[in-house]
Amino acid sequence: MHEAHCSGESLNKLFDELATIALAQHDAKISFKLMASREDIKKGLEVLEKLDKSL
Repeated sequence: MHEAHCSGESLNKLFDELATIALAQHDAKISFKLMASREDIKKGLEVLEKLDKSL
């Protein structure tokens, strides 16, 4: 029982980390689209560079 409990905690932590990464990527995508719509190419490219570094 104890081993299963420990595994469950590890899975919860993994899912939390995956959710955090997914939200950060979504935020970067939205920021890029916003800057692209405003034709701010330099800032848009900076966002893409930041996203690439996080992967």
